Amino acid sequence: YHSRDLDFKRPKAKLVYNIFINKNLMSLENYLLGQLYVAGINENLSTIYSAAKLAGLEYQISHNMEGIKIEVSGYNSSIDELMKVIIESIKKLSIDENIFSVIIDATKRNLENKSLNDAYQIAQENLSLINFKTAYSPAEQLSIIESISIKDVEKYWDLIFNNIFIEASAHGNISKRDVQKLSIKLRNTFGYKSLDKEDCFTSTRLDLPYGTKVTNTISSEVNNSAYVSYFKIGENSPRDRAMAMLIKTYVGQPYYMELRTNQQLGYIVAAGAFSRDDYSAMYCIVQSDGYPPHEVESRSIQFLSNALNDLDNLSDEQLNIYKNAIREEINEKSTSIAQETDKRHILAHKFNNNFNRDNETLDALKEITIEDIKETLSLTLNKETQRNITILLYANQLEIPLDIKPSFDNLNRWKKEQSYK
Repeated sequence: YHSRDLDFKRPKAKLVYNIFINKNLMSLENYLLGQLYVAGINENLSTIYSAAKLAGLEYQISHNMEGIKIEVSGYNSSIDELMKVIIESIKKLSIDENIFSVIIDATKRNLENKSLNDAYQIAQENLSLINFKTAYSPAEQLSIIESISIKDVEKYWDLIFNNIFIEASAHGNISKRDVQKLSIKLRNTFGYKSLDKEDCFTSTRLDLPYGTKVTNTISSEVNNSAYVSYFKIGENSPRDRAMAMLIKTYVGQPYYMELRTNQQLGYIVAAGAFSRDDYSAMYCIVQSDGYPPHEVESRSIQFLSNALNDLDNLSDEQLNIYKNAIREEINEKSTSIAQETDKRHILAHKFNNNFNRDNETLDALKEITIEDIKETLSLTLNKETQRNITILLYANQLEIPLDIKPSFDNLNRWKKEQSYK
């Protein structure tokens, strides 16, 4: 997708490329190879980073479960030169022995240190391992990283050649012709044939039936406990998006005030809701140095139950205050060409080029009543209808009570019996 900037009138542009990989190539080893391959590219490009900055250019090359992401932004007169350098680095990746050793050591250290992250971060990562069908724990990655060689990483490009699908967006003061030339050059770097998007790997999430609560308990090495809970609200239609924003506005600040300020359960306290990809969800996060996570969960549930009941006392005037705050958030303009590109990229590729989505959300917001919010919150929180994943992480000095049982003994074996979509 290409669009011209009509707002900022600056000689700048941004290009975003999502490079999706053949789903048949998804494995623990290939995931790590992709991580190390991108780390090698970034290491080789580090010599031009400062020069690019001085020339008013920025770039970011990253890797995730679904593939590689390339972002380039800055003065349009120089973007093509930077893209050519990046493309050459991708195509002819060569890593020095010493550099490779540094990359491996840094990757290992990062994986090893995850067990010493903040308690809530460890809990969030564990929730992701449960929620995503394909997800590799730090321990799994560490188990094979020593067996990966330079040659394996350098050959990763051969592995994915003709095995990718690219989604791209360009916005700013750059012509369609120039974008096409760069995009064709990048595509040809990864092969002259492209896959269908359906043949590429896409992350799938746990299909939570109504009335489901999945719990995991963790004995950690860190000094704090954590309670992290995820409740599925719905899909990501304009109405679901508007509802998630309303729930976030209604619950967020009071949750913090009650559990952090009044009850002093911990320093890190947050609750809210969001919409992303094809779903919307509510979350609660508390990290505590003085309370076990099951006690925090009990108080969190009590607060949410009270918040649900308090909707009976919510006035139309207060609801309109919430709605006005959300309207301002939705109507907030991008502050740069780069930010506008990111927004357009999501609308183009996640929402079928629906640039009217904000207006549709505003229309849906207008129609939502207090009774609608109560109905949605009730469906989200009640035991009979909830779709929930909860992580109870216990600090190193605490024992897990015998009556608090996780939903599984072996996560990977349990996941094979679940449905993901």
